[in-house]
Amino acid sequence: MKVLKIFSLIILFTSISYADWIEEARKKTETELKPLAIDVGKVLGGGFYSPVRGGGLLSFKIGLQVSSTKISEETKNLKIFPEGKESIGLGWIYIGKGIPGGFDFFLRFSKIDVENSSEKISLFGIGIEYKIIKDRLISLFPGLSILIAGNTFDSTYIDIKTKTIALKLSKKLPVITPFFAVARDKTEMEIDSTIGKLKPEGSSTRFLLGIQIRAIPFTYIDLSLSKVKDETGIDLGFGVKF
Repeated sequence: MKVLKIFSLIILFTSISYADWIEEARKKTETELKPLAIDVGKVLGGGFYSPVRGGGLLSFKIGLQVSSTKISEETKNLKIFPEGKESIGLGWIYIGKGIPGGFDFFLRFSKIDVENSSEKISLFGIGIEYKIIKDRLISLFPGLSILIAGNTFDSTYIDIKTKTIALKLSKKLPVITPFFAVARDKTEMEIDSTIGKLKPEGSSTRFLLGIQIRAIPFTYIDLSLSKVKDETGIDLGFGVKF
């Protein structure tokens, strides 16, 4: 219950579901919008990190995820978010499944109501992870995997796509599993601005350090801190897995 409250609070204070920011972004030029594309890409490309999966074909995982990040100074200078807003965030329902050959597949999705508007933001993500070294409790060596993912953010005036490739390390211990990831995110935004269709884009490198807690059988809590350029972010996930 406490985890659910934390999840709700992060969404409440960091949610990107403000009608005004979309309208304000439509007034900017393509060059001005590049920092915004990177910032939204930081959130869109986060949230799905966890230890190297140790399950096989029968493994299954379902839960909730939230990703948040500090807004960069360049984006703040655009003045498209409310005064004093420091972070933005997004949340998803997540489903993961083991498939043959040492792979794990996941998808996630969400719909967010935009405040003071009939518009909705649709989120969708898909990815696949390949275990190079399985993370075992009895092994001295950490697990190692490579992950490739794509995530989308769709609204009436803004469509955003983020492609991610990441390398993950984790070491399973009793009850907890620390994990680390380094990732490259490439974000492409398409916006129907007041001066026509614009396509700002940008790339960023993510460093992430986290921990998974398994205090109750068949449940998990993932908590991680990320660093992209000068901004820090928080990712949180919880649910059940087999």
